[in-house]
Amino acid sequence: MKGGIPTEAVNKKQSILRRYIAQKKLKSSRQREEIARIFFSMKGHVNLDELYRHAARFNSRIGYTTVYRTLKLLTECGMAVERKFADGQTRYENVDQGEHHDHLICLSCGKILEFTDNRIEKMQEEIAARHHFAIKDHRLEIYGACADCLKKEKNPPQPPFTKGGSMFRPLLGKDGNPSIPLLKKGGHHHIPPLEKGDTGGFSDEKAGKK
Repeated sequence: MKGGIPTEAVNKKQSILRRYIAQKKLKSSRQREEIARIFFSMKGHVNLDELYRHAARFNSRIGYTTVYRTLKLLTECGMAVERKFADGQTRYENVDQGEHHDHLICLSCGKILEFTDNRIEKMQEEIAARHHFAIKDHRLEIYGACADCLKKEKNPPQPPFTKGGSMFRPLLGKDGNPSIPLLKKGGHHHIPPLEKGDTGGFSDEKAGKK
């Protein structure tokens, strides 16, 4: 599949799934095979709705329930891993049996980055051994901001304001809030007159009144 998993790897996973179905004496289904092939061809983390949309484009007769049951089957046989990150949404990851990796999750845009580090794995094993603990499974999820979102935070967009067809930006006071803008009139800058009863943000005392 272009941009996805190589066809050879997809075919291999299909064969493993068929053997698992035969061992469990489950009923073979063409639609389930189609859904599994689509899932095996996809990279990243996929939720139920996304997989259903892909499958429905391939075969409009595929139902939502069939997609759900197929994902559960793939999870049971270890060919898919169910993930639930901070947003609470359940996603499924196409993995090889026995494969393990950890995740960096951006809280701003939702991007999920995968990584492996043997030093972390070794440290976890050492900690478990120190406490006489047998590891059955584990996951490491690190939440923060990705490189793209960090750039946006450092350089936030400042869209210009428009007035009468011309572009200008408001003058900012010491507190960072917009102060009274200087408008052009007859080629000269002037401060727009205050409305009746408007002190321009000053109290009567500050404005010279007592």
